[in-house]
Amino acid sequence: MNLWIFNHYAVTPDLPGGTRHFDLGRELVKQGYDVTIFASRFRHSERWETKLSAGESWRMEDADGVKFVWLRTFPYERNDWRRVLNMVSYMFRSWWLGRRLPRLEPRIKKPDVVIGSSVHLLAVLSAYFVAKWHRAKFVMEVRDLWPQTIVDMGVLREWSPLTNH
Repeated sequence: MNLWIFNHYAVTPDLPGGTRHFDLGRELVKQGYDVTIFASRFRHSERWETKLSAGESWRMEDADGVKFVWLRTFPYERNDWRRVLNMVSYMFRSWWLGRRLPRLEPRIKKPDVVIGSSVHLLAVLSAYFVAKWHRAKFVMEVRDLWPQTIVDMGVLREWSPLTNH
């Protein structure tokens, strides 16, 4: 069984941050699954780039049996339009590479199941279209309940038109 996970902010254990999908992938690899995770090389929380050399648009790394596909995405320093551009660049690059990867990298097989993690919905959208392209099953992992998360953080008021109340 070939499982692909699209999580813009996924990390390997050598990087700061939560390793949720790496840990899941490592356990599934022990069960005989082939797991590939599509992640951005730009570290959101630290605002720095990692894993790719100059001129590389993507690279595959094997982390304890879990294949990570690192994608070059648009860097940003503040939470403004550049962050949105970072998300959009992840969506398009993961969609573009996800359709072609089995031909470009022989160690990666076409997916049977594609998971789109809803850290932001553009990652889910990319995963959905890649799953359709490969005729794979699609699963959406809901991680944030929008807009409730923003309301709970106090950024958006409960009566805002954006909350659809």
